[in-house]
Amino acid sequence: KSVKSILRHDLISKIDEIRLELKKKRLGECLETNKNRPLITAEDAYSLWQNGNYIKKSSESTADCTNKITFDFLYRLLVRFGVFVPIDLNIEKVSFGGEDYGLCDKQSSRRESSFDTVDLETLDKVPRFFFLPCLLSDVTPEHLMWTYKTEECWKVTVCHSFLFPDGVPPGLMERITAAVLSDIYSATRNEKKGERENKEQLSINRILCWRTTFLLELQLGHNKTEILCHLADRDSKLCVASEKMTAGMKRLILSGRGHRSDGARYLYNGGYFIVFRAIERVMYEYSGCEYETDGVCPDCLQKNNPSEVHTWDWNELEAAAYNGEKQIRCNNGHKVDKLLVTGNSKDYPQLEQSSHEVSDLSGSKPTKAVMDLIRGVVLVGLWDADANAVIAAGSGFVVDKNRGLIVTASHTLMNIDGYEKTPYGTNYHGYNGRVVIGIIPRSKGETSVHKTTAVFRYFGEIVTKDENMEEHGVCHVDACIVRITTRIERDVDGDGSGCAGQPEILLNNKEVMKGEKLKALKYTETYQVEEHVRILGYNQGGEGLLGPGEHLNRTADFSVGQVLRDHEVDEEGRQKMRSGYKPLKEIVVRLPSIGGHSGGPCVNDQGDVIGILCRADRVDKQRCYLVPVSEWMPLLEKSKKRD
Repeated sequence: KSVKSILRHDLISKIDEIRLELKKKRLGECLETNKNRPLITAEDAYSLWQNGNYIKKSSESTADCTNKITFDFLYRLLVRFGVFVPIDLNIEKVSFGGEDYGLCDKQSSRRESSFDTVDLETLDKVPRFFFLPCLLSDVTPEHLMWTYKTEECWKVTVCHSFLFPDGVPPGLMERITAAVLSDIYSATRNEKKGERENKEQLSINRILCWRTTFLLELQLGHNKTEILCHLADRDSKLCVASEKMTAGMKRLILSGRGHRSDGARYLYNGGYFIVFRAIERVMYEYSGCEYETDGVCPDCLQKNNPSEVHTWDWNELEAAAYNGEKQIRCNNGHKVDKLLVTGNSKDYPQLEQSSHEVSDLSGSKPTKAVMDLIRGVVLVGLWDADANAVIAAGSGFVVDKNRGLIVTASHTLMNIDGYEKTPYGTNYHGYNGRVVIGIIPRSKGETSVHKTTAVFRYFGEIVTKDENMEEHGVCHVDACIVRITTRIERDVDGDGSGCAGQPEILLNNKEVMKGEKLKALKYTETYQVEEHVRILGYNQGGEGLLGPGEHLNRTADFSVGQVLRDHEVDEEGRQKMRSGYKPLKEIVVRLPSIGGHSGGPCVNDQGDVIGILCRADRVDKQRCYLVPVSEWMPLLEKSKKRD
């Protein structure tokens, strides 16, 4: 009810009504009251709450001190969840939705309270004005006064973007605007309190906000930084790298303009770090939201059309930072100082933030932690509907979460070498089978993975495999694509026997599949000899005193090693192979592998999949073979076309 009393379309008229009843007018000439503004004073918020019957009843039944605490709690609660954003109007320019509110009369910043139940001491502890992002009108500026090009040689424009391939989640810009302005306000307030003695002072000159855009002008010492944040589609003139976008995609653009020296030190320290981290934090809170973070070439911004600029994937920037590279080259031939794209927190003093620590945008270590990847790794079981049991198990990973596509090893789900008694190349080894899929669940509201044990949640089907098995009686690719088809009504643990007889929910389109919030892993065809790699999967080779096959393991683990070489076999060599499996190309890696890891992803330091585990060497058990991405990519493309 407290929130409802604030977030209303008739907010201004309601405030005026209360003022009239109280026969007091506190805003004076500071704010006009004839427009629906997304702004409110602390006094007006308290007035609205005090005027509500639910607050009155609470006040009458409590002591005065408790009443004071109630109002203070409500204000802090709304600030914490981004409904209220503290704002200072005593700056050069403040504009919300095209309406100016800056340079308020300082004498009016604190006026007599219009009610007696809340002590003025309480009001003195809170900001004078609050911005309400959710009340911004839908009006957006036709022509933003922003350009990526600079005329002064000592200036530079930096830019980063967040690409949403499937559209943006609801309320994204409201939450980002609230988070950014709150962090900026907090940083400048801390400095005013003298917490940054002997350091350059950060201050705010301008704030301009619209529904999908905000512009800031901040100042660090004598150096000014201009910052743009804009949610754009591919037709926007400000959209960077729009040539790489397709219909329906959105790109959140963060750009800053400031002093070029010392790797744009004053630009990054002058508020850009704060804004970037605030955006990152909001994105992290949207569980299941798919996006890609890119850095943009500053030379391309200066010389090329925004739609044609080169962007670096975040993994590339992390790798460059980790390898100590001082310069990076874009596809348009520009050789750029790495610090202009990544920033660097180690080379100079940083402005601290009250809510989180500042660090390099690129991070100090590129290795993607296993815990950041593990939810994308799935347990793949062969379900025998006649026996109501899982009769074989391997691993795999989600490669397309919107289509529910999974890459796994073919030999888990079919006979590909001809040695087994089951029919060669037949799905599910000829059983009345299906694919049962286990994933590591994430509790509601949980933002990180705290456990590594999977539960069986889905049934799926094989949609593509190596066609040579049927056409020529030989298998060249030990990989297949499985598509999730249904969700089991209740998650199943144990040996999976609980999957039998359960109702199933049909997952037959992208919109329904998106609601499952699967985690997909990225993949790359690029790898190098001696590159550090890890294989993730579900070991079925026994653990402790339990031997192989004595129980179905649902806990994921990993092994560590490195790439040894490419392994390609010519036609003459393949003719000498007795097995029905005759691979054309494999990646040889040195690492320990156990049964059950088959089909599991092998990832590099950046967390990108370079291949899936196929088999271990017959002699050297520390030597394994991968099916490279390039070998199963055609199967994936064919699966996508079958929608």
